Amino acid sequence: MRTLTEEKSRRLALPALLRAHPNLLAALLFVVIVLVAAWPILSNPRTVIVGDDIDVYINPWADWWTLKALRDPALSLWRSEYMFYPTGADLTFHSFSHLNTAVSLLLRPLLGPLPAYNVTILANYVLIALSMFQLARYWTGSWTAGFLAAIVFAFNSHALYQSCHPVLLSIWVLPWTTLYLVRATTPSVMLSATKHLNRAQRFFGPLQKDGVRNALIA
Repeated sequence: MRTLTEEKSRRLALPALLRAHPNLLAALLFVVIVLVAAWPILSNPRTVIVGDDIDVYINPWADWWTLKALRDPALSLWRSEYMFYPTGADLTFHSFSHLNTAVSLLLRPLLGPLPAYNVTILANYVLIALSMFQLARYWTGSWTAGFLAAIVFAFNSHALYQSCHPVLLSIWVLPWTTLYLVRATTPSVMLSATKHLNRAQRFFGPLQKDGVRNALIA
């Protein structure tokens, strides 16, 4: 039988872990959720592609074309003769997602073209959830509120549908940008920034005056 002390320690273990590493624990939970939800894809990584829309098939091609254009100086990323031959296609306004493509190409030697693409897309959901978790937790001070907000933001129907549009999927930048702006405009940060600006002005002010004086003399 467990003693009262052991039972109390067990109950306090999870809250202590949440306080010590809240972001790490949340990230691990989001990884598990994505792995479970995407298991049919991950169990067939070379024959299944993430995304339930005809648009999805252009995305691995965009990865391939980017790599080909980078390797061949004679080619332009922004025009391809491999589409709509013989007239070719202007790709100036094509919905490239260069960050996702870069990650996919980095993973390609390890996983292969299609698995690398799938893992890159799935990683976006972990980042979406983690970014909203950090923003909501900052605003509310609650790990639970942050976790629930992350689940709603990352796994709603719109976000799931955009798995076939990498350029529209990388919305994790929005919560993190908001969090940065909110934290950067807090009174304490603004006061610290003002102090640094005043110090810089005191340091560079005499130098600027000397520079103007020398310019006038010259």
